[in-house]
Amino acid sequence: MKKQNIDRRHFIKISSLASGGLVIGFTLPGFQAVAAPTFDCEFFQPNAYLKIDKQGKVTVFVGKQESGQGVDTALPMIVAEELDVDFRDVKSEIAPYGTLKEGEHDTGGSQSVMTVYTQLRNAGAVAKAMLITAAANVWKIKESSCAADNGEVVNTITNKRIKYGELVCQAALLPIPATVTLKNPKDFKLIGKSEKRSGLKDILTGKTKYGIDLKIEGMLYAVSERCPVLDGTLVSVDDAAAKKVPGVVKVVSYTGTGAPMHVRAGVAVVATNIWAAIKARNLLDITWDEGKKNKESTEALFKTFETKATGKPQIEIFKKGDVSKYSKNEISATYAEPFLAHATMEPVNFIASVKGDTCELWGGLQLPDWAVNSIAGIGGFKKRKH
Repeated sequence: MKKQNIDRRHFIKISSLASGGLVIGFTLPGFQAVAAPTFDCEFFQPNAYLKIDKQGKVTVFVGKQESGQGVDTALPMIVAEELDVDFRDVKSEIAPYGTLKEGEHDTGGSQSVMTVYTQLRNAGAVAKAMLITAAANVWKIKESSCAADNGEVVNTITNKRIKYGELVCQAALLPIPATVTLKNPKDFKLIGKSEKRSGLKDILTGKTKYGIDLKIEGMLYAVSERCPVLDGTLVSVDDAAAKKVPGVVKVVSYTGTGAPMHVRAGVAVVATNIWAAIKARNLLDITWDEGKKNKESTEALFKTFETKATGKPQIEIFKKGDVSKYSKNEISATYAEPFLAHATMEPVNFIASVKGDTCELWGGLQLPDWAVNSIAGIGGFKKRKH
């Protein structure tokens, strides 16, 4: 029988759908002959959230965007909990765009763990159940006589053990279970505990690559001068001086957008290097129509709040004890914080590579789905799934 090499995408389809197939026999040391697939399987990937290789190493695909809040550690911990593996054998990777449902890549509102908690627990539990079934088939015993422990399946009758990595090929051919049983929270070993941040050493030593570090062959640089007021419009621009700067390729004006993106109208300078783009931008002579919002300010906003609140019943948020009963003097104060820019420590940056009717995107994004939808609409591109 001839072995067939199958690429990654076809393998995922097979491992997700196959319930059997052509097999040959081989023998694991100390075990009975078991059924093996006829292709060279390198890993077991029962769903879009994780895969396990032949060494038992687990990769968790994180859909949420890491921006310092620790999702690249917290979300793999959830999977590892249900999978019953040593967290040191787990690493995280960014989930390729299109492998998860639309919206699952978007991150915000401090809801990352809450929104994917159940999916990730189920993903780990499904993988564990399939590995247990694979081991039960090897030993020719019931699944109820098997248990998972620290990256291995244990035969509770003989106490023999098989590492997850040794079961990858067998598990890949099993059907996906329709339902699985999740752990009782009282049995959690990882969830609720503190783990060292993933990639922390690389961050501290400057090895981590950010969006702004990416360079592609032949790339141009663009910088924008935006209207200082939201919903303002561009009246005119004199770009004659800007175009004389060596390296400037083009000057482009664009209109703004309303909610939910709120992109301000602006003028972009495209150049062969960042310094030329910045220098040319500073030479633009722009006239804006700032519209009705040019009088808005933090002071005016708080004045409006104060006016609307005057004479209205106050809402008591918290009260404990009676201060006036034990104090002759009372000190009252009003505390207020202004609205602040939702800014990043990394300078805002993005790369788009347009070739014919395709556009490939890179960037440190909080809302990738929004970005893809916006760019697809602006450029007339079709959204492609992996």
